[in-house]
Amino acid sequence: MAEEKENEKKEYELAFWLKDELSLVKIKALLDDLGLEVTYAPELKHAQFAYPIKKETSGFFGFIHFMGSAESIASLSHELKIEGSALRFLISKNPIKKSEIREMRRQVFEKKAEKIEQKPSDLVTNEELEKKLEEILK
Repeated sequence: MAEEKENEKKEYELAFWLKDELSLVKIKALLDDLGLEVTYAPELKHAQFAYPIKKETSGFFGFIHFMGSAESIASLSHELKIEGSALRFLISKNPIKKSEIREMRRQVFEKKAEKIEQKPSDLVTNEELEKKLEEILK
């Protein structure tokens, strides 16, 4: 039973900064070598860094969602550190999917709409404001 739990595959996300676009091929090959199944891999985005990272001033940001076991994650992290093609990387469990992001945004917009609709009942009219101003100025 314990062995089944260890070998159970979970979804992970690998986020990274790369020196060049060719490094992505190395990372995907590494994932294949470790037996990790890539489920989502969008295009890389080029960006300038706010400060140099390993003497680089710009790089490519990307992330990959994949399925794997806990043991393979430890070896992936070790291999990425040794290989050095990634300037920075982070591996996290249970990445947020686009549908979940949409649902969170919808909930936020609904809450904002509720706040806007809830207006206080003791609103002051323009006439009342003018009377108060006249009293203050007298």
